[in-house]
Amino acid sequence: MTVPTKQMELWLAGWRKTHNGGASVTFTVNDEDLEYFESATIRKGKVAGQRYMAVLVQLQEDETPDPCSLDPVPAKVPHFPAGMCGIAVKLCKEARFQRWLEDNFPDASRQFVVGNKEHKARDVICHVCGVTSRKELDTDDAAAEFFRERIYQPYITERVGAA
Repeated sequence: MTVPTKQMELWLAGWRKTHNGGASVTFTVNDEDLEYFESATIRKGKVAGQRYMAVLVQLQEDETPDPCSLDPVPAKVPHFPAGMCGIAVKLCKEARFQRWLEDNFPDASRQFVVGNKEHKARDVICHVCGVTSRKELDTDDAAAEFFRERIYQPYITERVGAA
């Protein structure tokens, strides 16, 4: 069986991975090669979603295949503490969560006026949970339960509903 192929040069423009959209990779192509994809969508009623099989070879500056391109470099993964403390640390880094805290705990939010919103989120969590550090969410059962029921679960439920 002969498989029709299309050879073209691609430039990696970006990639992303989301919890609800999965992984995607974006490539840039020249105008002539773009026509190949445009015609594929036109043939299908101007709708994307066609499936392709690809063989990619990363090129070096001298146009030869890069022998190291198949050895993935491990992504630098930030270290977060485990347990409820780790969840709280991760959430405090999210701008969406910071806004959610301000909306849902306005009195506590007004008490902490700091330049860094991540630190303000940390302070609000500690205040409303009655702890001095997020680490205590892993050792203080009452604080952990409050965090889980009044902060984490409502926030996640609202975030998933909005997605």
